[in-house]
Amino acid sequence: MAAIRGEGSIYQRASDGMWVCAIDLGTGPDGKRRRKTVTAATKPALVKKRRQLIRDIEDGIVVTHAGMTVGAWLDVWHADICKTRVRPRVWADYGYAIERHLKPNLGKARLDKLTPPMIRDLHKAIAATPKRVGRGTSKTETVSARTVEVCHNILSAALKDAVREKLLRENPCLLVDKPSVKSRVREPITVEQAKALLLTSKGDPLAAMWATALLTGARKSELLGLTWDRIDLDAGTVNFAWQLQQVPWRHGCGTRRDGVWPCRKQAARACPRKVRDVTPDFEFQPVYEGLCFTRPKTSASIRMVPIPQLLVQALRAHQETSRPNKWGLVWAQPSGLPVKHRDAVEAWHAACDRADIPRCDLHATRHTTASLLMELGVPSEVIAAILGHATVLSTRGYLHTSNQVAQQALAQLGSALT
Repeated sequence: MAAIRGEGSIYQRASDGMWVCAIDLGTGPDGKRRRKTVTAATKPALVKKRRQLIRDIEDGIVVTHAGMTVGAWLDVWHADICKTRVRPRVWADYGYAIERHLKPNLGKARLDKLTPPMIRDLHKAIAATPKRVGRGTSKTETVSARTVEVCHNILSAALKDAVREKLLRENPCLLVDKPSVKSRVREPITVEQAKALLLTSKGDPLAAMWATALLTGARKSELLGLTWDRIDLDAGTVNFAWQLQQVPWRHGCGTRRDGVWPCRKQAARACPRKVRDVTPDFEFQPVYEGLCFTRPKTSASIRMVPIPQLLVQALRAHQETSRPNKWGLVWAQPSGLPVKHRDAVEAWHAACDRADIPRCDLHATRHTTASLLMELGVPSEVIAAILGHATVLSTRGYLHTSNQVAQQALAQLGSALT
């Protein structure tokens, strides 16, 4: 069959009987001629493939990248695209999910050959992955459904950008149902439970932290990063302009070759020339090891919060008994080092145990603060400002109405209708 200019030539291969079409794509940036070849078992099937290839070329789909694997694209996406959009800690979590789950299960697949069944198989493979537990344990639990959902979301975001850069025609993740995850409701501790926790925290070096959490709705990272120069006990205000977060490292020793870095260290934190793995516009102040003072995620989170007299007294008492540290942190370890997030969580659970109340997330204190403010009649816009939410919609998930408040509201509604 004679070749049609621009549409490639069709012929049957003698060795195996497959039908073949090769289209000339012109000269590439390297000066070499580029060709794209498609094959099929029958001539009609090949004609259909050829039509699709021609449409891809006309639409600007980068067919010369058709051999790119999912793993190769995830590496490019994570390093060059995703990094400018999310916080460093989130970016590091994305990298872990890519290396731990996505690349081992789907990394070798061709990017342009991804199908919905392959995405569903990925869900099953991740769900069957053993959960990493502490050393010396014999647990064989698998990862949570939330992990599967997170991996799906990361892959979908990467494929969305692949479509935008014309490496794909469509995102196959959009053709697959997202993994179902049962949302965990953070139940706030009640007023009586909060009182019991504060009363039984006498002698706890972090007692004032629990009081600050309950009376301001501050986040854990905001509490751990709070310094004395941002507290005005005379005016009764606290400035939550910084937080304490882990900021990831990257190798500064050169380029990895054959999986080995020039420093011969696998972990970036062990590299003698390590540098912070952040974008140039990311604002941070180094504190200790990986811990840094960082700005909150949104401008609404940078806020000045008034504090009640009860908390002023608790902070004054803590200031008189606490030892100074080089960073001016309100709460620090006996050695003067910053309190780590994990240690704060363990101390909070111990406080819950002493008060004989159910263990809950330290983050649940924000729900308690929001609910108490709502019951006192504080407008939702004011509650959003106190909690540092960008919108009132974010605050609604923190509001928990007690039966008594609901009964009062329904009674008022009944009176209005009658």
